[in-house]
Amino acid sequence: MQKKTWMWIILITVVLCFGIYMNDMDNSVFYLHQDGKTGAGDKRKMDRPNSTDKAKKDLMFKYIQCQEGRDSEVILDWMDEETTEFIQNITISDHPDMSDSLPKGNFSSRISFLLKVRVPQFLRNYKNPCWCELIPDIVSSMYRTKILAGHATYFASLRNFWKKKVGQHRPFRLRCLPYFYIIGQPKCGTTDLFFKLTSHPHIVKPPVKEPHWWTRKRFSVQGEEQEVESLQKYIDLYDMAGECIRTHTTTKKYYPQRHHHYITGEASASTMWDNHQWQYMPENDGLSEPAVLTPHYIRHIQPDVKLIVILRNPTDRLFSDYLYFNRKLKTKSSEDFHQRVVHAMQLMKECLKNRSMRSCAYDDELAKSMLVRLTVGLYDVFLQDWLNVFPKEQIFVLRLEDYSTNNKYYLYKIYDFLGVDTNVNIDVDVMAVRNVRRQLDLRVGDMLNKTRMLLDEFYKPHKENLAMILNDTRYTWEEEDERIS
Repeated sequence: MQKKTWMWIILITVVLCFGIYMNDMDNSVFYLHQDGKTGAGDKRKMDRPNSTDKAKKDLMFKYIQCQEGRDSEVILDWMDEETTEFIQNITISDHPDMSDSLPKGNFSSRISFLLKVRVPQFLRNYKNPCWCELIPDIVSSMYRTKILAGHATYFASLRNFWKKKVGQHRPFRLRCLPYFYIIGQPKCGTTDLFFKLTSHPHIVKPPVKEPHWWTRKRFSVQGEEQEVESLQKYIDLYDMAGECIRTHTTTKKYYPQRHHHYITGEASASTMWDNHQWQYMPENDGLSEPAVLTPHYIRHIQPDVKLIVILRNPTDRLFSDYLYFNRKLKTKSSEDFHQRVVHAMQLMKECLKNRSMRSCAYDDELAKSMLVRLTVGLYDVFLQDWLNVFPKEQIFVLRLEDYSTNNKYYLYKIYDFLGVDTNVNIDVDVMAVRNVRRQLDLRVGDMLNKTRMLLDEFYKPHKENLAMILNDTRYTWEEEDERIS
């Protein structure tokens, strides 16, 4: 009898201990590997919430699906209010310019609003700057804007893609900005460089090479109409690239999470130099030259961005620019080009009587008065403004003359600069893409010697200054000038 009593006591004790253990498990601290305030791979402490909060759990579940880049099941049983709020702050686009709406008021206040945007926290398990965001309630309203005009078929198919995803109860989409920008200069090989770079298997080519959003499309100034395209519309360009980035991962052991190593970029050749709308920005009110420019806006949104600049002898660049952008000019000739250069230099001389070279370089009215884009070749002025904002380590500069003679060498140097796999084979010969002279332009012949001498003299101090900025004498283009002379 006494033996049975002890057996019952032992059994009850075991049951009680097991119950206490299970209760402790219910109230213990749990950890979730996630990106966010504590960084990728950190264990974030969370208390177990009410198990009936299914909506919160479902939101977090689908957010993690977006973040991890997979639609398969993710183990997640609970989340707390703090985490819910954190997820909503990242994914629900309540940031001023990250939504489709823009502030009301005068044109200048709307332009400067970009500097007040609260930037979404980029996911740290993505190499490319990306974040998860809720798909709009009305999918049919997506991608209907001027900046996307000309790509209607492409974006119609993208709308159908998101309709399907919403139908599959996946309410989030990955939103991305370019990892790199080829910021200049026009007629310096940006097209060839961009298409060769994006042939890398880990670099996703977007539908538009040159959106010109940072310098032009976000202003959209046309006569009296001043319409502003929001940052959200610009980001729309990279939605399909984002989906490609989301679905490609590497599982290297030193990454705390599935690492998404694909990147995307753009190549608007106006980004470095075209800041002619600076006078609309309140920060520049009353100034004879700008204090706030495109690099300041990009740094605010993407402080770690990679920038690529390709340049050529500014004298040759200007002649190529004249031939390319005057397609319908019936008087196109070497002599006509000479007369235009003389006219532009006279205007510049007048401007410099009372103003600095930098002030003249950013003068919109002066640029419009010139019959050739003389100021685009002031590389030192523009590059210095970018270097005042970004460290040299984030800007890769090369010359078209060097790139043309050794495509492969410079491509792999840029791949290394971007931090993508350099153990890939790129067939640069097959992929040659160049805006070569049209047949009609060949009849124009070469630049006149008197014009070359005039331009070389004008650009000489700027080339010398550029060589000093970059600590590289190749940027004086003296060897090329000697060969031509």
